[in-house]
Amino acid sequence: MQNLYPILGGAEQSIVTLITQLRKRGHPVSHICTGNYSEELVNTIEHHDIVVTQLNWAAVTINKAEQFGKPSVVFIRSLENVCRKVYNDPVFLSQCEQKCKKCPHRITGYEEHGRALRKASLILGNSKWTSKMFKEEHGLQSEYIYPFIDSEYYSNIELKERKYIAMNKLSWPDGSEIFLDIAERMPRQQFKIVGYEGTHSQRPLPRNVKLTGMCKDAQEIYEDVSIWLYPNLHGTFGRVVIEAQLAGIPVLGAARGPVLEDQMTPYTVKDYRNPAAWKREILNITRDKKQPMTDFSNFERDVQIEKFIQLTEAL
Repeated sequence: MQNLYPILGGAEQSIVTLITQLRKRGHPVSHICTGNYSEELVNTIEHHDIVVTQLNWAAVTINKAEQFGKPSVVFIRSLENVCRKVYNDPVFLSQCEQKCKKCPHRITGYEEHGRALRKASLILGNSKWTSKMFKEEHGLQSEYIYPFIDSEYYSNIELKERKYIAMNKLSWPDGSEIFLDIAERMPRQQFKIVGYEGTHSQRPLPRNVKLTGMCKDAQEIYEDVSIWLYPNLHGTFGRVVIEAQLAGIPVLGAARGPVLEDQMTPYTVKDYRNPAAWKREILNITRDKKQPMTDFSNFERDVQIEKFIQLTEAL
């Protein structure tokens, strides 16, 4: 396992889990190309049977796989393969509804990615919603496999003083502006944002909001959380929604995308751009002592690993 990014987010964590589980099942996985681009590194594709890629490496890897006559599998874990504006343009972000066919910025600057995705032997969306959206809006046929989440690990997290309402990542597309608006409306409640910072407004944080930065493990992330919020505007899955519930934490999510399509949590906010609506639902969960979802059979890691093996063996 070489040249692998530090495990910063769900995409990296999922690919590490996939490698580990494939090896445990006797499937040799000898290399993964990530990090900085290197012609020498990418050319190692020639010596492998199947190439698996994702994110910013998708285009170059798929093209090299085609050059060497190797089947390529690409994970779609976000919208960045077809649109970069949604990640760095707050005005655009506030208006985007993922109706890509009608958008003048469709695959703008990402023509190479668009062409490469159509060459891939197998496209794997990370949710039903992702696969449906990519087919309807971009004409890309795909299967879906949920991120590889170890349910036993997260179920064993010890919850301690549950004082924070939390979300992950201070960034526009993850919904941090909505989160900060909610915090301002609930000054007596403590909030925290975990993980690294993305593109955001640089507004001063309310006094009741703690920014943790990177945490050393899931125990540190979840142990002091009472409710997890998922105000994400453009996420294609959001593994934190499942992780938090496995740990025993109710999750309140924006009623859009995979949260609805894939039934990720029973608690949603329909008017999800309205912080007052979030406050009402938070108070409902607190007052009624609502519990998280308990049936995770659709999201079990081993089920997803076996599905991946079946799909790739058919190539």
